Amino acid sequence: LGWLDDELTNLLAAARYAIERGGPEQGLHLSAILHRHLRSRGRYHDTEALHHQALITARATGRRSSELDALTGLGHIHWRQGRHARAAEHFQEALRIARLIGHRAGEMEALTGLGRLHWLQGRPSRAAGHFERALRIARATGHRLGELNALTGLGQTHRLQGRHER
Repeated sequence: LGWLDDELTNLLAAARYAIERGGPEQGLHLSAILHRHLRSRGRYHDTEALHHQALITARATGRRSSELDALTGLGHIHWRQGRHARAAEHFQEALRIARLIGHRAGEMEALTGLGRLHWLQGRPSRAAGHFERALRIARATGHRLGELNALTGLGQTHRLQGRHER
């Protein structure tokens, strides 16, 4: 973590350079890797800028799975910033692309993001539907972290609904 903090300026510059001028594949990959670190450090502006550039590049080069990753990343950042309408747009578009290209993990991630948004906005029934679909995908694909996230979302939703036995 210390190394990432020390080298973050250089890594961001390298990612931007690769996305804009060099090898877009490396830049897209680096932006996906840096996402978690930037998010954990609260550097939302940098994260948003990087994902936005990755989205433009992914669309220009026809890399649908990279487009999906960038949209999901933007959804997470906007959700954390309280920009729920923008987050929902990104998660919905990510969900559409994931289904189009058969990317089950991306579909699960978008559904979980939408579930969180509905939960935050006091729509537990809609949240539960998204979490249940995400849970089915996670279990069908053996995605344990996705299963954890979906179950946690369902638990919070059932608590909100007063369904404590669930």
